[in-house]
Amino acid sequence: MAKDEPTSTDETSLSEVFGVLTNGTRRQMLLELADHNPRTEAEFEGEEFAAEGDNLDSLKIKLYHTHLPALADVGFINWDSQTGTITRGPRFGEIEPLLTLIDNHQEELQTDWP
Repeated sequence: MAKDEPTSTDETSLSEVFGVLTNGTRRQMLLELADHNPRTEAEFEGEEFAAEGDNLDSLKIKLYHTHLPALADVGFINWDSQTGTITRGPRFGEIEPLLTLIDNHQEELQTDWP
């Protein structure tokens, strides 16, 4: 194997990163966490985090049962459900360069980009 070829571990990590960034709600949550750390659960309950066609009740259900657990499971966030606090997780640094790139070039992305 050539030195610069990715290992299966690298590919899995990259797949995890892009898998997380594919979801617009999770991507927006991570962008917000990159700007301000820590955050509270309530800060992610607004309409700006809802997927197209979702209402706020649906967003809250998905937030607590899908988005927060998924981000915590891969280590991009630490979520304390007792206090409602969300902080950068131990693997946040792995995704931060892509978040910076997305944030710096949002005006260049297609307007219908999720």
